[in-house]
Amino acid sequence: MGTWDDFCDELKRAGGFIERTTTPAHELDRAEGYRYLTRLLRVGLDLTLEFADPGAPELVPAQAKHFGDGGNTADCVYLHAVVDGRRRYRLRGRRGAAPLMEIGLYEGKIGLDPASRRIDALREDQLVVDEHECIDVGIGDVAGTANTLHSEPAANYVFIRQYAHDWAKVEPASLTLEVVGGGPAGRTPLTLAATERGLQRAARFVGDAAAAWAAVVDNARRGPANAFNAVPDDMDMTLPSGHRFSFGHFDLADDEALLVEFAPADVPYWGLTINNYWFEVLDYGEHGSHLNNRIVHYEADGRVRAVVSSRRPAVPNWIDTRGHRVGALVFRWSRTDLPQPPIDARVVPLAALATGWPPR
Repeated sequence: MGTWDDFCDELKRAGGFIERTTTPAHELDRAEGYRYLTRLLRVGLDLTLEFADPGAPELVPAQAKHFGDGGNTADCVYLHAVVDGRRRYRLRGRRGAAPLMEIGLYEGKIGLDPASRRIDALREDQLVVDEHECIDVGIGDVAGTANTLHSEPAANYVFIRQYAHDWAKVEPASLTLEVVGGGPAGRTPLTLAATERGLQRAARFVGDAAAAWAAVVDNARRGPANAFNAVPDDMDMTLPSGHRFSFGHFDLADDEALLVEFAPADVPYWGLTINNYWFEVLDYGEHGSHLNNRIVHYEADGRVRAVVSSRRPAVPNWIDTRGHRVGALVFRWSRTDLPQPPIDARVVPLAALATGWPPR
């Protein structure tokens, strides 16, 4: 078998994943599943071929409207890069205005490597920003930098998250990453062996990442539908620091609505979103299928009442399922030691909201 045949065979294996018995039977979910595989392939090829040289690292988007892997939110701009823990790097540039930011160094990426472990991270409250609104971060022992990420030989992945309540009003960071020691800098000439290895890793990533993220939703679907449950802090997945989660899944007919109510404290950030079965964001780069603590409408008593449904009701805080019968419910509670608020959720006929609150 040749290089390309092996690559295609591995992709064929990934395609079979869509036809599992646990995959929802709805046409939309299966159609999005096949499209999801193509989106994963874009990410995989970036990390294993196009931007895979740790001697010439490039920070590139990890998520856009037309590609991404899973577990993301529309309130976050994601950047990532491949590195080598035996080298030292310098990350610098304009900090941007995102209220929340995390620069993380990892051993492994979910779906691409056997495991993912966060080695070190810097959050917005830990970053030293100079008078020009710039940051200078040393990855490893780098002299002269104002910020340092501890590194290890096993480090191979940088992942940057920036959260904003409304990206139309916020400038993201503008950063560069360069090798400054511990090994040669500069691009390594491409070899056939590297191409073969990259193609195989990219193709495996398609199937393995799809399985990893769908497993999260499958696990939620073992419990009651249309309810939120707090995620344990020791969940077996590399979560961002400073965030806690409640998670569940929705299962709604076209004429049903899920009413969600809670009383949040005043915290730096909370977000309420839905994802499709493949754990993809439905509205990346826009608003419609998620809410956060700055764009939401609050009731006079400070409570939040939101509606998840396929058609717009006569109430504020609508989360549009965009034709999805099933999907994930995700609540993020961030940068606070306060406990997550209890979240009440119940299903009512959509027609009961035709005249607003309360449902009749």
